[in-house]
Amino acid sequence: MSDHSCPKRYSVKTDIDSESHPCLPFFPAARPDETLGSRCSRFHRERGNEGTRKTFRDIFGSSPFQISNLYIPRIERLAARLPGDVNENVRRLTHQSTAIPLVALFSGGASFDTKAEFTRRSIGETGVTQICVDCMREDIEDYGSPHLHRSHQFAVVGACWRHGRKLIDRCPNCSCPIELPRDLVLSPWAGCPCGLRFEQWEQQGGHKAPAKEIALAKFIHVVLNGLPQNFIALGLPSLLRDRAYARGFRWGDDKIDRGGLLAAMETHYTSKFLAAADSAYRQGKTRGWLNFLGQSDVALEGPLSRNLLLVNYLFEEGEAFLTAVNSSTVKGAAASLFLGQAAQAEDIAMPDIQEDKLGGQIDRLATMAVEKGLIFDQLWQKHSGAMKKIVSLGGKVAIEKLRSAIEAYPKLPKNRRVVVAMAHPKDQEWAEAIKATASRFYEDSGKPVRVTMAALIKGTEISPGHWPDAGSFPAARAACEAAAESQCHFYARRVMWSMSRYYGKNVARTVITEDSGLEHHRANDILHYLLERNVVPVSPFVDQLKAKGIQRDWDGPCPEKVYRKVGRGYVRTGKRTAYSPPGVAGEVASGSSPERSA
Repeated sequence: MSDHSCPKRYSVKTDIDSESHPCLPFFPAARPDETLGSRCSRFHRERGNEGTRKTFRDIFGSSPFQISNLYIPRIERLAARLPGDVNENVRRLTHQSTAIPLVALFSGGASFDTKAEFTRRSIGETGVTQICVDCMREDIEDYGSPHLHRSHQFAVVGACWRHGRKLIDRCPNCSCPIELPRDLVLSPWAGCPCGLRFEQWEQQGGHKAPAKEIALAKFIHVVLNGLPQNFIALGLPSLLRDRAYARGFRWGDDKIDRGGLLAAMETHYTSKFLAAADSAYRQGKTRGWLNFLGQSDVALEGPLSRNLLLVNYLFEEGEAFLTAVNSSTVKGAAASLFLGQAAQAEDIAMPDIQEDKLGGQIDRLATMAVEKGLIFDQLWQKHSGAMKKIVSLGGKVAIEKLRSAIEAYPKLPKNRRVVVAMAHPKDQEWAEAIKATASRFYEDSGKPVRVTMAALIKGTEISPGHWPDAGSFPAARAACEAAAESQCHFYARRVMWSMSRYYGKNVARTVITEDSGLEHHRANDILHYLLERNVVPVSPFVDQLKAKGIQRDWDGPCPEKVYRKVGRGYVRTGKRTAYSPPGVAGEVASGSSPERSA
């Protein structure tokens, strides 16, 4: 197994000058398995800052952002404000309090510099914070206050590895998310705005997680907390290939039976769980779901969540995986891995309801939800301040009133049902400018581009707004909708442009469709149709089309025809169909050949 994982140490390079930033005293030390966002929340509580905006300035020197999306550049800003060497601070913070050690293990990279983009996808961040109330109670007993656990914050983890309970990501009383957009996570310490204290809430029956989910959570916890600082493993795919062979997933001499492996993982995890954990699987894109396995001897190129699912299935136990990685270590490499284990709502009294103030807030939110088409959870994401306000005023009762108001919205008095928006004073001017832009596009004798609302707005010099919404810019929006063209109308103009380039020349029809740069099958149908109609390819093309009864909302010669998807969406059918051009009236010509096997 000499070609297997070769553990090394990754480094974090930074050019930040620590003397240019003020020193940040009393930043909380890391607790076992604690997230960096949790330490920031504890700093906020201990310093007694009145608002979280000041805490963000103190820690990161920036305005608030999604606290769980902590990638290297933001960590460096914090490291520069802590006593000691900046590089060592970055290494210690990333190792103790982030998911980056797991990312480094699977990436196989030798260094993470300041330009490395550890964004949401690469670190598995989902914008959701999960907690286990049993862990909260134990943390309060051991440390005097709770903290957020790293092992709970992975997209594939839905259970507590220690207590076997399902994790929660929102208040069971009012549905307020534990992590709100662009803010610190404070409800585990301060309680929910509705008054619920999470450590006092008792989970009822049905909150016990399935055994497979508990085993996966324990696996991730053991591996994450068993990695030494700066540890990476080169050749990890080779190790996994051999493990897959040992489990019986061999195809031929040296290939992996990916289909059999996927089927076995579906049986092990269930399709429902895989769909919830992996977006590609949820969308039915399973044809190449495991193609990343074994294509490189340096790194696993799949998403972090899928890597974790695969490794957990192949090794089952976290200690077994760490042992396998450690046993393939080359002499003189990183130190051995540490294999030891790392370390009711209805009864809550609600505050007095200030009826007048609360009623106005509920009506406003209900109106906003219906007019903007927002579901209840989206109100928490897009209007978290207003939602917290009504919860603080009325608790669970206010939430139920809001739900009822949204459901009964059509029955509300007319004076509160419709919010009349005032038109922008430059609405008409913008509309006229958009019409002029549309005329310029359609009369241009050059290579046509599709006339869409976005193209019209971008091509118009004056722009009193970012987008012509129906409330503030009704005339401008109407001008855009009237001037925009369908896809088939655009195809017709582009094909006519290509026809004009070869007019009078004896060329094959495929030359014209290729020159147009359009999808071949649809362009071929439209070319045949235009030739049958004797359309003259003379600019402006839109006038020639209009003379033949082809308007801007044209659905093409074969509106019912279904074209095969191209690119990533292409699906091979194994059948070929003889081409039959559309007739003059748009119908497919008779006498077409039936499908035959490829």
